[in-house]
Amino acid sequence: MESALDKHYKNYTVVAGLAAFYAVANCLVPFGEKYRNQAKFLNNSDRDELKEKSGLSAFQNHLTEKVVGDVTYKIKASNFNKANYVLKQTVEKLNNVHNGFTDLKLNIDKQVVVTKQEIDSEYLDLVQSLKTMIDKNIQDFERETRQEVYQRIEGNISNDDFKSTLKLKIDTNLKKVSNDLVAGFKKETSQFDENLKQKLQKLSSRLASIQNNFKSENVAGLDNNVSLKFDINSGINKMGLLGVGIGVGAAMWWNPVGWGAIALTAAGLLFSFAKAIWSFFDSDFKKAEQKKSVDKNLSNIVKELKKVAKENLSEVEEKIEPSLLDLKKKLNEPSNQITGLVQDIHQSIKMFNTLSNNISSAYGVK
Repeated sequence: MESALDKHYKNYTVVAGLAAFYAVANCLVPFGEKYRNQAKFLNNSDRDELKEKSGLSAFQNHLTEKVVGDVTYKIKASNFNKANYVLKQTVEKLNNVHNGFTDLKLNIDKQVVVTKQEIDSEYLDLVQSLKTMIDKNIQDFERETRQEVYQRIEGNISNDDFKSTLKLKIDTNLKKVSNDLVAGFKKETSQFDENLKQKLQKLSSRLASIQNNFKSENVAGLDNNVSLKFDINSGINKMGLLGVGIGVGAAMWWNPVGWGAIALTAAGLLFSFAKAIWSFFDSDFKKAEQKKSVDKNLSNIVKELKKVAKENLSEVEEKIEPSLLDLKKKLNEPSNQITGLVQDIHQSIKMFNTLSNNISSAYGVK
């Protein structure tokens, strides 16, 4: 019986049926067989003893105390048992919903982490590209200025003509390199903005796909008529615009304030022509001295150029980095929305489990 009833099996009570019958029978046919048999039983034990020995008394107690017992309590316990069953079913469904949204959050977080890494990589590429662009423009300035002045020197110009030529070429090429650096900054930062936009649009597309797949999977326990306030579109739709203008905006800070120092360096060109009388007679010596002067002055100007460019680049980095941090913080918004929902569901599960445990303890239901 125990194996057949499984968890529904409680206990058993043994009753000797014939002895119990003779203990309580009152309307037997006089002098009949059952009448005579009852007399034999009652000769050895009275009715109460016979009820006790047959197990009938124990069976009566079982009926009155356990089967019938406190009816009010049993009705209440039965109702609480039903309530506890509903609670457990609710917890099971909430666990399914909780697991579904937890997985959704993990998928979103993975995509956001990848995008943040891509943004960091783009920024490192930008800084390196700017450094390369700056070095190239300064090298071009130095090379072109040297070539142009050297070419004039080969024409055997006087020292006075050399001075005016060198100053003119330096001033002209300084303006050119200044314009080239500004243009280079705008080009590189505009490309950086475009790359950011593409990364964010790609993330937006991935998150939209994740959300659509989540809706189509129909999380167990989440009925179609249940409307959960879950919308990551508010975080998705604006992502394509978050990064736009970060680089270009920072490029506006490329303001060659230091050009004043460079101009002063150019204005104070150093000319030291040793043995001026000798150079009057030896043109090759004069050319060599003039070229030395070109190299020395260009070296000073290039040194100042690199210093100013480095300072400007640092200012641009200081403007971009906080914007990138803010951008990456905003990328967490879709996940943060789900985090709040997951936490609320978790708290509900804990509350229902506590209530179920209290019912089980108070009324012995399972």
